[in-house]
Amino acid sequence: MLDAMIGKQWKLALGILRLTVGLIFLIHGLQKTIGLDESGGIQQTIQAFSQLNFYYPALVAWIVSLVELLGGGLLLLGFYTQAVALLFVLMTSVSFFLVHLPNGFFVANNGIEFHLSLISINLCLLLSGGGLWAMDSTRGHRSKWVFTGSASRIKPNP
Repeated sequence: MLDAMIGKQWKLALGILRLTVGLIFLIHGLQKTIGLDESGGIQQTIQAFSQLNFYYPALVAWIVSLVELLGGGLLLLGFYTQAVALLFVLMTSVSFFLVHLPNGFFVANNGIEFHLSLISINLCLLLSGGGLWAMDSTRGHRSKWVFTGSASRIKPNP
């Protein structure tokens, strides 16, 4: 009985995390593409990647913007949760190291605080799946990884 309750609470917690981070990335993708907060949309995003000395800044800006926009939507629905979470871990890690790490910890100084949270949440989704309300479960998708016994023992799901 207790195991069943813990399982339901775990799935609820993962569902809440998935919905929250999906909404965050969806809104960031909208901001980068159409400019929600009076930002310049895709033109400002391209300019930002140019200032960071990325090769092909327009291409990188569009890729990042669309990954955030479409990936956020997929997370909200719970489609391909683990694949999207992996993309977000990789993409956010690049931003973490190249842009935010030199600014220290606090988000007020454009530091790593927020990105560390996003990476951690996506790692949880990557390892555990989307939890409650995820469409992955309705299409017969099973998590690629499962916890066995304790969080320190993770193995592939057969």
